[in-house]
Amino acid sequence: MVKFAQGYMDARRHSMEELILFHGAARGGFPYDGGPIQVMVCEHGVGRFLARRMEELYLAWRSGDEGAFAELLDAARLYVDHLAQRIDKENGVLFPMLEANIR
Repeated sequence: MVKFAQGYMDARRHSMEELILFHGAARGGFPYDGGPIQVMVCEHGVGRFLARRMEELYLAWRSGDEGAFAELLDAARLYVDHLAQRIDKENGVLFPMLEANIR
């Protein structure tokens, strides 16, 4: 899960959104500050934090800290919930707004 969070979700999907989609929308006149793009970028930061936390807890558990496993499960649940909420915001708010802006 940690490799998925860091390798695919962050390094590929979120980075592509930030570098291509969000910058293109801003160049096209879609506001960055105070709008849904800024919210999504902030939420990418939350996802990065949760992925780092899962990695730290996994390494602690592998090193013998039995208590880290329960925390790892909690962090993984938070990460999954975070992604689900983000996807809902993208599909229900951000993407429709961007589509309306480019037509």
